[in-house]
Amino acid sequence: MHAFTGRLTILSAAASILALAACGPADSASPLVPETSVSDTTDLPSMPSGSLSASSLELGPNGIGSLTLGMSYAEVKKADVILEVDPSAPGAGCEHYDFFDNGQLVGIVGITAERGVETIGVLGGVPTPQGIEAGSTPDDVRRAYPDADLTHVTTGSRTYATVPGNPNATYQFAFNARGVVVGIVLRLNDQACDE
Repeated sequence: MHAFTGRLTILSAAASILALAACGPADSASPLVPETSVSDTTDLPSMPSGSLSASSLELGPNGIGSLTLGMSYAEVKKADVILEVDPSAPGAGCEHYDFFDNGQLVGIVGITAERGVETIGVLGGVPTPQGIEAGSTPDDVRRAYPDADLTHVTTGSRTYATVPGNPNATYQFAFNARGVVVGIVLRLNDQACDE
């Protein structure tokens, strides 16, 4: 599994654990989330508060909400949707940043200095306009994207499909051991962030 897809899968699992931790009674402390005080958080970056969209989010054909392929790092930073531990612009290669909508983790964006946003990967619950999201089966992907090669769907495998409405982009679907989608990345066809 490539680092970008692997990180997206780990973030998805972490988001699920945090969501479960928040389900307990309001007055009980969660064993999964340590209590913190103001002094514990003074060195943490502030949570992005920008909004990608006023409506429900979908990945494609050009991006997700206001975050689009080709946006410069400065444009993404101005939208206040990325969390930066080291607030420096991308260097010679691709840098990956967690991105948020109204303070909620949505996925990972890959940005280069030369071309801006080259990849946008999402966590579960964010579908493509054709309805494919985490949990979709290979048959679902085949119906939505007939050009997707699904002959070798195995743990950690990836398949690619043309993005309807954007000839310059491709969807990358990652599958788990049960053969269901666990990650989706919208990427420029000639991107340099995920290989």
